[in-house]
This record gives sequence, structure tokens and C-alpha cells, in this order.
Amino acid sequence: MPMKKTNGSVPRLPAPWTLRGHAFAFLVKMPEDVLDSRCFVAPELAGRRAGRFSIFMYVNYSSSNAGAYHELLFLPARHEFSGSKRWTISKIYVSGMETLVNGRENWGIPKEMADFDSFVDSSGIERVRASSGNSVFANMEFAPYGPSFPVTSSLLPSFIRTLAHYREGKLYTVTPRLRCVSRLARVRAMAFNDKFFPDVSRGTIMMGGYLGNFTAVFPEAKITLPAD
Repeated sequence: MPMKKTNGSVPRLPAPWTLRGHAFAFLVKMPEDVLDSRCFVAPELAGRRAGRFSIFMYVNYSSSNAGAYHELLFLPARHEFSGSKRWTISKIYVSGMETLVNGRENWGIPKEMADFDSFVDSSGIERVRASSGNSVFANMEFAPYGPSFPVTSSLLPSFIRTLAHYREGKLYTVTPRLRCVSRLARVRAMAFNDKFFPDVSRGTIMMGGYLGNFTAVFPEAKITLPAD
């Protein structure tokens, strides 16, 4: 049977997906003004923010259903969705068209294209640069430190892990699963052009983690009409 196509020549790659790689994730307390006006939050979520704690991530996927790719994303605090508080991704860049198109169609995630350059030096510091066209909009340096320890998402209740997004009048919710070997991590340097990505440097990083050799599973999304 021929593979279904979507958006021209991009193949349709339905969920579930299994993804592997490594990532840096940081819990950030962001200023109110940035969250309210400079974080690219969907219009449907205006006035529905619950708190200031946000998540900033860089992910290097070594393999996935859409191949290897890089990803930079921001989750601007939890928001109210049909009576529940959910995490949502307001800005996300990826380096592959297959994951961009299928990420939107499978889970409603608003992925955009960018070019990435990354390099890990002999001390373990990872330097990452993201650009769109001729504009470099993110320069970052991350460093893992401390002992490693196993982490599994099964230790967290599903409501904390559930992502929600609006797309074309529908509500997409999905609860990913993850296991990895983790370490603590810090940001050594970062600079952003907030016309492209929220300026995380204006926030206060509360904690950070390096997710090494992770395996993540994104199941099929639940797609409904919004109740509100």
C-alpha cells in the first residue's frame, strides 16, 4: 500500500512515535510582561495562564519516526483548557520538514522550521545556535554536571505530563512517556531575538536537567471540539 502523503511530498507519519536522543530542560520563572505579550501564546488562551513557571528545552533527536532532527521549544506556564490546567507549547522550532508537518497534524503542535548548529566540546559543554534565514535568533551553551540517575515519567501523574494545543478549531491532548539517564544541568550562556523566540534570559532559571539517552513515546492524540 502506498504511503499517504501530506503537505505536498511530505509523508504522513501517524502516531505513535518513538523518539531517542538527548535533551536539556529548564524550569524558568518568567516575568509577567514577557508571558503576557512576548511568548507567542495562542489567542484562544488569552487570560488563561496559571502561574509563571515555564519550561525551556533544547532536544537533539538521534532517531524518530521522522528521522534525526533538532528542536528548540518553550512552554509558557500551564493554561486552562476546558477546566484542566495543561502545559502547552507556544513556540517550537525543528530542523526537519517531516517532523514539522506531522507534529502539527498528529498533535496540533505549532512547529516551525529553523537551522541548527550544535557542538559538544571535550568538557561536555554543548553549544547550540538556531537561525531562520539569515537571522540567528538563539545562541546557547549548556553543561551537564553531577552524578547520573535514572528517570521515568511513570513517577509523575498523567495530568502533569499532558500537553494541550488548539489547531484549526480543535483541541489536541497527548500524554507522552519518557525514560532516560539524567543529570543536573546549567545554562552557561544564552541570547535570544524575541521576535523569533521568547527571551528566556529575562527569567530566573530555577532548576535544569540533562536527559541523556532518552526514549520518548508520543501516542495518538485525543482530538475533540473545545468545551469552552
